[in-house]
Amino acid sequence: MRLNKYLKGRRGMTLIELTIVIAISGILIVGILKLFQTSSDIWTSSLHSIAIQQKGRTALEEITRFVRQSTSPVTGISPAIGGTSSSLKFAFMKDTSTIVNMEYFKSGSALYRVSGNSTSTLIENYVDSIYFKHVSSYVVTIETFTLTKGTGKNQKTLTFERTINIRNR
Repeated sequence: MRLNKYLKGRRGMTLIELTIVIAISGILIVGILKLFQTSSDIWTSSLHSIAIQQKGRTALEEITRFVRQSTSPVTGISPAIGGTSSSLKFAFMKDTSTIVNMEYFKSGSALYRVSGNSTSTLIENYVDSIYFKHVSSYVVTIETFTLTKGTGKNQKTLTFERTINIRNR
């Protein structure tokens, strides 16, 4: 009896009102999930961008450092003047009496360095292309050095370029 008196003054929700509340809640939940998905995609894309920027800069700095210290072209830089190649060969002056033959080349999606008889990997993955151009007797350019990481909408591609002046003339 008391329950009927309590409920008598209160009115419940109709089926239409309940359906509208559920629909609005569903739209809000879908919107929030899309926001989280977009945030996750941006985060992943940013991580890919940072990773290839770091790898690209590190490789460029190393190549630049060794090429700047290479001997004059008399001891041989490949490609020849005016030529473009996906590999770069030169003689590096390790110290005043030691000259080491060095090479940088792309194989698959990796960038390698050969120093004397030792081969090491500069970048394991992500290398799309690299082209060296021997501009003049003392200038080498890295015309395009393209790195890609990720797939689909999370794919990030960066291209680096650099002009290197040989110091040891």
